[in-house]
Amino acid sequence: MDSAMDTGRYLQHDDGTWSIVGPDGWPIGPDELADLHAVVLSALVAVSVPVIDVEPISVRDNEIR
Repeated sequence: MDSAMDTGRYLQHDDGTWSIVGPDGWPIGPDELADLHAVVLSALVAVSVPVIDVEPISVRDNEIR
């Protein structure tokens, strides 16, 4: 299976409209787009780094004297 980054491709038509195409090069419908969105979100969650909220004890600005 292709990675999530390889699945988002766009095709511009002669009339100026755009379609999202799948890995096979054919336009995909809204139901397949929802599945693709779920795959992309799961891939992003897998590579996300947890956010650590830290409050500074003190802050010193060295540029203002």
